[in-house]
Order: sequence, then structure tokens, then C-alpha cells
Amino acid sequence: MNSNRSIHLELTTVSDQGAWNNEWLRKYLQNAQEESESDCSAPFLTVGDGGRLGNIICQFITAYTFKMKYGIRVAILSERRRKTLKRLFGSLPSPTLPNPCFNGSKKGFLKLKYYDMDQLFSLRKNMTSDQLKQNPYHYHITGYPCPLLPDFIKYRAQILKILPFRQDLILKAKKKIQMSLESLRLSMSKVELVSVHVRRIDYIKNGESHNLSHPMRNYYIKAFNFFRKRCKAPVFVVISDEHSWPKKHLNFPDVIFPGDGDILHPVTDFAIIVSCDHHIYGIGTYGKTSAYLGYGSIISFKTKTLPYRHEEDFQPFNCSDPQVYIEMGN
Repeated sequence: MNSNRSIHLELTTVSDQGAWNNEWLRKYLQNAQEESESDCSAPFLTVGDGGRLGNIICQFITAYTFKMKYGIRVAILSERRRKTLKRLFGSLPSPTLPNPCFNGSKKGFLKLKYYDMDQLFSLRKNMTSDQLKQNPYHYHITGYPCPLLPDFIKYRAQILKILPFRQDLILKAKKKIQMSLESLRLSMSKVELVSVHVRRIDYIKNGESHNLSHPMRNYYIKAFNFFRKRCKAPVFVVISDEHSWPKKHLNFPDVIFPGDGDILHPVTDFAIIVSCDHHIYGIGTYGKTSAYLGYGSIISFKTKTLPYRHEEDFQPFNCSDPQVYIEMGN
């Protein structure tokens, strides 16, 4: 990021925010030591709350990467988000607001977009615990933040440890996968499962209105062939909100369709993706976060028109690699 770009600051009030001093910000906002969750003198960081399942999960991952990078305390902004996350995960490592610390705070509320907040926090490299407590505000990342995967793929192993997926959901997902595999006379122990998320219903129209390309049949075939050449017995586990399209265009002998496609009850399909060994997704936070919370490698779609990387660029990859992130176009 260009260090000379301007940052738009929006400061609101929790109670009495006091005077805002930009020079103080530049001087002292440097790397914080991690704070105790029970220390009411330290600030919180919260993230915008909204959207569907993928948005909510990505917002939480965004906040928690700030905690890992900068030591700032994070909190879940709403009871709605907490309930949504609890449907999928065995435990949540952050408190839900409001809580006594937050309600009794005299700090203001500094609001920034994701990349501006990240730039701001990158200035805190030498900030001590006592200096952090003197900050006159809490922090809030606005909007529906969901950074590009390269921005937080390095934190994947840590996120998987702090967000353990509910095992009852994983077992249910594996049963659905196995039932579909039986139609091919296969078992899960004999194949490499590659999830494929195909989002169609809302994105086709919305993406075109923002001049974004969307994944066509050729993208998925290239991604399939990538794994076919490198993995032993891959089976592609297709999940979609519109089953008719992939069943018409991607119905190959090594493809199964175990999902429900129910966008109002998306947890089981999400768990199916998480259960797979590797992942392909087109667009959207649902496909991105479910692939991220699974294991193995991820292929994602380039939503802008960019040159396609040639096949020989990917030769070092093999299916035993624990984590590879690749972008492909149509």
C-alpha cells in the first residue's frame, strides 16, 4: 500500500470523546502488546455487522487477524453475529458487545475502512501496553470487510485453531458426501475430495452491473484439470445455489452433487465444503470463507479481466502440499 495515501478518519462518541489530536496519533499508534480480555482500560476493535453467513464469518476473521497482527482486543459487535457463529463453531474466543468494559468506557470510537485501519495500525510497532491504554478511542472497521485471501492466508492455521468447526456438522457433511460417492462406487478413503462452490443466482446480475466478470464453464474445467493432473483419484464435490447450471455444464464422471443448495439454511453445505481436501470457488464470501476454513489448497476466480497464468507456472504443486493459493481466470 502507498504510505502517502490519505486516510479518512471518522470519529464518533461512546460517551465524551475529548479532543482529537492527529499528531498524537502519528506519534504513538505503534505496535501494541496483546491485551488481557478482562482489562477494561484497553480499547476494543470491532467490525461492521451485516450480510449473510459468508460476510459474518469473514468479518470475524478480519477482526481476529488484527488481534494476531497488532495485539488489539477484538469483540463481536452483535448478538446476531454471535448466534450465527455459534451455529458453526464449537467456541468463540471473543466477547460479545455490549459488555461492562465497553458500556463504562469514556473512549471515543474511531471508524475506518479495512485497508485504512490496517495502515493506521501498522504505525504502532513500538507501542507499549500503557500507551495503548491511554488511547482516547476504540476502533471500528466499517462496511462489510472481507479482504483478499492473500492478505490473510498466512493466518489460516491459527484461525483454524481458534475457530474449531462443530464435529457434529462435519460428520453430517461426510455422510452426505459418502452417500453421493456410493453412486460412483467409491469411498472417501480412496479419493481426494475437491470442493467446488458455484454461486449464480444473485451474482450474475449484480456482478455485471459493477462491470465484473463471473466464472464461466471454462474456468471450472481449467481448475478441475489442474487437480486431475496432480491428484490421485480426485472427486469434485459441487455446491451451488442453482443446481441446474452445474448439472448441465459440469456433470462429469468424477463430479458429485451432495449439497442442498438452500441459501436460507446454508450451514450443511458450508460444512461439506470445509470437509474437503482442496477447494475451488468462483465468487463471494461464502465460497471464500468455507474454503479458507477447510484444509488444503484453494483456487479462486479472478473477477477482473487479467492475463491467465500458463499451466507451466503451477508445475511445482502436488496434492500433498498443505497450502497453495492460486488465482485463475476464464
